[in-house]
Amino acid sequence: MLRTVFLWLSLLICCAAQAGGFAIVPLRVELGPNRASSLSVTNTDEAKTFEARAVRWTQANYDDTYTQTDELLLAPATFRLEKGASQVVRVQLNRRQDGAEHAYRIFIDEVPAAQEIKANSLKTIVSMAIPVFVAPAAGPVLKGEAALSVLLVKDELQVQIRNTGKANLKLREWTVTSPKAGELLKVPSAAYVLAGNTLTRSWPLKMQADGPLKMQVTTDRGTFTTDVKR
Repeated sequence: MLRTVFLWLSLLICCAAQAGGFAIVPLRVELGPNRASSLSVTNTDEAKTFEARAVRWTQANYDDTYTQTDELLLAPATFRLEKGASQVVRVQLNRRQDGAEHAYRIFIDEVPAAQEIKANSLKTIVSMAIPVFVAPAAGPVLKGEAALSVLLVKDELQVQIRNTGKANLKLREWTVTSPKAGELLKVPSAAYVLAGNTLTRSWPLKMQADGPLKMQVTTDRGTFTTDVKR
């Protein structure tokens, strides 16, 4: 009997990003020669104030680093919404395109009312981050490039994917298959691997089979496959 091991990450995929009583569309912003785009923020909770801020986004393995930037301009930067109301936040690129892709995130933060913050108390602030990518001057990169390696040590898969292309890769799914036993592992993902970055992962693989195993990672810019080394 074929069995599949499912490892589910904490992941929500839908048409809008939602958290803490507000929603944002779209989930991702692409900037090219037009240099401009927009987000729509809708408040589904009580009236509140929001702040929009842009940061430069870099990676080292799976660690994201954000730094202040003036390369993206947002308007309005702060706004207040009643329940059910929406606000369009305009995004303007404030730099030239060049030969590389550039990555940013736009954070939409809930701003707590001053009267709600009391001494010696903690106010939970809701924040959502939307990825922004500036395409190279030559145009959008449709096909990705990656180097994938997988080593099986005892009952653990040790995985490394290196983005060798010129654009980010958005991961969608990892699978391990056997010609004899079929699908042994299936891991959904929504992680980004920025150009030039390497992502490492490890997962237990309790269900195994004799013979060769293959790992496949599906991304928004193609599928990459390699043999699992033992």
